[in-house]
Amino acid sequence: MANNDLKLVAISMIRNEGDLIQAVLNQAAALFDHYIIVDVQSSDGTTELIREFQKSWPHVSLYTFRSQEKYQGALMNALTDKALDMGADWIFYIDGDEFLNVQSRDELQAYMKGFPHGVMHMPWINMVPSEFGTFDHFDPAQDFFWSGRVQPYNKIAVSGAYFAANPGFNIQEGNHHIARDGDMEGIDWQENIGLALLHVPVRSADRLRYKIAKAMATLATKHNAREGEGYHVIRISKLISEGRSNSEGLNVIAANYGINDDKSTSVDVEAMGWPRKRLPSYCYTVPKPADLARNPAETARVDTALEWEPPQFIKGSAVQVVFDGLDMRMSAQPVSFGGKIVRSAYKTLPASPSAPLSPDDFSAAAVGAVVRQLYSAASEHTRLIPFISGLAALLKPRRFIDLGLSHGAIFAAVCQAAADLKIDTQCVAVDTWSAEDHPGLPPAALSDLRAFMALKYPKQHSVQASPKGALSCFEPDSIDLVRFNGRTDKETLLADIEDWLPRMTDQGVVLMTGVTVYENGCEGWQVWEELRERYPSITLPFSGGLGLAWVGAEDSPIAALLREVGADKTRSNALWEISRTLGDRAVDTAESDRRKYELAFELTQRDASLNQAWGRIAELEAEINRGPSAPTAEALVANDCPAGPVSLVDQYATIAASGRFDTNYYLAENEHVRTQGIDPITHYLLEGARQNRNPNSWFNTERFAAENGTVASGHNPFALYLSRPGGAAA
Repeated sequence: MANNDLKLVAISMIRNEGDLIQAVLNQAAALFDHYIIVDVQSSDGTTELIREFQKSWPHVSLYTFRSQEKYQGALMNALTDKALDMGADWIFYIDGDEFLNVQSRDELQAYMKGFPHGVMHMPWINMVPSEFGTFDHFDPAQDFFWSGRVQPYNKIAVSGAYFAANPGFNIQEGNHHIARDGDMEGIDWQENIGLALLHVPVRSADRLRYKIAKAMATLATKHNAREGEGYHVIRISKLISEGRSNSEGLNVIAANYGINDDKSTSVDVEAMGWPRKRLPSYCYTVPKPADLARNPAETARVDTALEWEPPQFIKGSAVQVVFDGLDMRMSAQPVSFGGKIVRSAYKTLPASPSAPLSPDDFSAAAVGAVVRQLYSAASEHTRLIPFISGLAALLKPRRFIDLGLSHGAIFAAVCQAAADLKIDTQCVAVDTWSAEDHPGLPPAALSDLRAFMALKYPKQHSVQASPKGALSCFEPDSIDLVRFNGRTDKETLLADIEDWLPRMTDQGVVLMTGVTVYENGCEGWQVWEELRERYPSITLPFSGGLGLAWVGAEDSPIAALLREVGADKTRSNALWEISRTLGDRAVDTAESDRRKYELAFELTQRDASLNQAWGRIAELEAEINRGPSAPTAEALVANDCPAGPVSLVDQYATIAASGRFDTNYYLAENEHVRTQGIDPITHYLLEGARQNRNPNSWFNTERFAAENGTVASGHNPFALYLSRPGGAAA
């Protein structure tokens, strides 16, 4: 690499490209400084061929992924960080059947130095082989046919400068686009067309059938497949099932790969005069070792013996990749309540000496929580809010994890205490966010909680996962404060505690709710009794019980305080009574706030209805006063219309005074008017006449309006009828 050369890195996700992988590796050695590959447990010899190639060109990093669901976007995001750590100036996202349309590294360097954008879109040129191969052999040095035009699908290359400016980037599934921000919005749809990619997706009938069958199975099990994802796979599967895997059918599939074309049934590339094209010569300078590729039977045998890691995610949740050496594994993806993806894991917190305790902080936060408007749906935890707020102020945790939100009162209390005291506490809610896991909650409770958190604490985090599913997001010694839900069975709770205690720091505090609940299969009280024996602790016996245990360093002031309070019955009783009293007041405040909100909502709805009615009246008045044109005196006389527009108030008075409006008839004919308690004459004036409803059994609104032009004039038909000589007495 010359001093002024750009550092170029390519990244690929590959599975079973054994017939073409040698050409792909030859390309990497000719064009790139480094090639990062994630191999999804290839079974056809691809892995062995890559490892053999590493012996002669060591600039290949080979990672393994053991999940059948190919979460390509998440994998690319993780490997991008690896490439950036290498100092990459440009990163190319290519698959194991794609080749840059350049003839040398010098040509590529010159092109990229002159490319003016931070993202380059590389359109496909679908290559149709002049001679299809077999499952384990394909000749990349042959002539190919192509249509003479590029395809609408692109892959991307992205500059290091773009990543530096957009650290929250998100590579989209398929490597077709990149989003600037981790909220998965803000996709750069602008296509900056650059180099083309020579795409060789179809090399033999046997490999195509194998590839599509595996892709269909993967698509069926992927937990967060997007709408429309895999359309071309489904289409090709249909063509294969229709018997179109002969040469002519393969031509159609190869030429139209990735295109939503259901009409083409055959392509005779020679008869159509398609131009010929070849892969760059460097792709086939080093031949493939013949003894490493497997035939279909051998591949199927290896496939059968493979062990895949099953997905552990909540359907529709965000996912990320974590590294275990050269293995890549899927993990739940933390997301801020404001919608931003949290890219890095929760790191180990540095050891720090215990800060001196400040009882004033506890008191101020606990009392303040009574009068502050916190999120508090009807919950037994509402009574615990003052104590939790005071505890957060006393401990000043750097990271708080809530395992199972329930109504969210405790989580919100810590978030608010951190905001009030300007404590840099990172709060992370771990929950499945599934109604099935919260059978006692009202239907809208979880969505209401999400909305509240997004509004009030958008920078705090959520991990949509079970406690076990979220573990990989947290490094050892990364949590100061954690809450467990004791309303579960003993086995589950003990397993969670065993998993999460190693994540606690030397300032670690464990909270457990539900420790005095003894029915309905709740066994948290048994687990809490065991924890009390092991750690300094106190228990608040109200609101289902709250246990607090110090699991950090033994010489901490908090540990000493807990031992003192736990051993002194008078002090512990005083703590209970103060906390209970403040909790009762918090409940009263929450109930008062709830009533205020309900009343305010009711008044708002009523005002909205009144405003809507008056607005409609104003519209009708404006229509009447505006009119289509001023009628002449002769026209008014000819139509027996009263001179000038008549207000709704006057029309109402005319109808009401006539005694000819049959209220019982109108309500019987218009049930919704009766059930909604609407005044019948008002409804008839505002809506009924326009809907051709009749004011009594003998007056036909629709016919009178048609004969007298009342719609055009803006007059109510019945009011106009009554205003004529003899109308009121007719």
